[in-house]
Amino acid sequence: MGDEKSTDPFLRPPPHGEAETSWALLDLLAYTADRENSTSACGKMSNGKDVRVTFCTAPPPLVSYICVWCPDLEPADQLSVRSRIEAADSDLVLLSVSIRSVRGHCDCFLYKANGGKGTPSLRLVELPDDFPNTRYDIALVARSDVVSLRQQSEVAGKRFRLRPHGEGDAVERFGLRPHGEGDALERLGEGDAVERFRLRPHGEADSGFYVAALSHETDGVFKLWVFDSEGDQWTRKPVHVPCPFYHHTRKAINLGGGLVAFADPWQGIVVCDVLCRRPPRYMLLPPELVRNDRCDHPLLFRDIAVVEGRLTLIRLWNIGEPDTDRNCWSWEASTWSRKVTPLWEEDWRQDYVVQSGDVEVDMDAVDNVGLLPEVEDVDGVMKPCLEMRYTAHPTLSLSDSHVFHFMAKVGRLDKKALVLSIDLKKPRLLGLARFDAERMLGHPFSYAYMQSWIPRYFNPGVGETLKRSGKFHVTYPRKLHARSIVMGDEMYMPISGAVQEKHVTGSSKGAELKDNFMDVD
Repeated sequence: MGDEKSTDPFLRPPPHGEAETSWALLDLLAYTADRENSTSACGKMSNGKDVRVTFCTAPPPLVSYICVWCPDLEPADQLSVRSRIEAADSDLVLLSVSIRSVRGHCDCFLYKANGGKGTPSLRLVELPDDFPNTRYDIALVARSDVVSLRQQSEVAGKRFRLRPHGEGDAVERFGLRPHGEGDALERLGEGDAVERFRLRPHGEADSGFYVAALSHETDGVFKLWVFDSEGDQWTRKPVHVPCPFYHHTRKAINLGGGLVAFADPWQGIVVCDVLCRRPPRYMLLPPELVRNDRCDHPLLFRDIAVVEGRLTLIRLWNIGEPDTDRNCWSWEASTWSRKVTPLWEEDWRQDYVVQSGDVEVDMDAVDNVGLLPEVEDVDGVMKPCLEMRYTAHPTLSLSDSHVFHFMAKVGRLDKKALVLSIDLKKPRLLGLARFDAERMLGHPFSYAYMQSWIPRYFNPGVGETLKRSGKFHVTYPRKLHARSIVMGDEMYMPISGAVQEKHVTGSSKGAELKDNFMDVD
């Protein structure tokens, strides 16, 4: 294969990907590369061809990624392999793998981490012909998280009884210990600590899973699609939820206990039980966040996730007008949250409001500050600037309720973007890293990565040296200065202007908002 093929960005994975982390920002687009480590899992496509998936993890703000390789294909045919992550939760990742040279060929796989018990697995999941054309709004739920009351009573004496840990004295061996990496506990929030210490069943039931999606049929009527791995079957059930607006699910969040939040980040959330044991529920977003006049992808401006036991929402938007002389634009980030409980007794509350001018940049404490563009301050001193012309894609940290990440560019056509980590509690820059933006085809920004807890389910050997193939090796730039970004020759469609919403005033922590959900009987 000639060198001309090496210009394909899908063949050039970043050099990072050998570090342990408790959670990750996971790139939605896979790279085509022959890599192997302890996370690698193999499976067979519907055409009989072998496929291998390998995770390459790194702590945020670096973006982790997967490498997909089909060893049965000729090197030239590897160029036609495209894979995309569709959903992720706990130790599960759903991904699609297509071969563009084979028209209409696209398979869906469920990757399950080993959690220290054997090797990871890759299972082919067949989608129904009439499955909705959804993307990134599919939920994954472990069967162990949806044990029915009857099953709980049957197995309580066996699968939930205390069993000894390894060698040692009796007290130590029967003591409660966290699930996952014990040395990482101190880095986790309260909600995650509870999750890691809760009783979990012993035995094979841990390996099962559900795949759930919600399609809109007519006003107030949805169809809940659920795949049960135990029976290898799909079910379709109608769901009636009166919604004040047209609901377009853009993100699905596992709330625990079999509950899934199908979120429209512009307007509201439909909460469903994957086993339909409880009636569905609709919750409006905080009143000042409800928008029914937007057509942009909401996850370029907002994000929703469960953080430390609270359903948390963040909004990132530009304020004022852009500074064309300095090529900058100020921004504001604000968060709301409510505690996840069976009855949702708590209202939305506003937690933080931070503007870009409030964020401190410590040149000595933050690595890679040189990647930021510099602007001249009032005293004529050049200082790093966080107010880049293009900002989008806010993403909540899974381990810290006061931390979020976002993407920024100096120029609309930049092939490299920056991912920045911001502390909202004590407004400051925590870190920044480069991101390959040239694969975001068609837009200056696109929804590019999602949060995932999957790194904490990998074996400790995840940090071992990767097997790397030399077939498509391309040197990856290790330093990029904002003033010397290489511009692409592609034509991009710009996203619409910034979300100009009403400025939120009030205290920066704990302002209570009126409850606005409704139960569905």
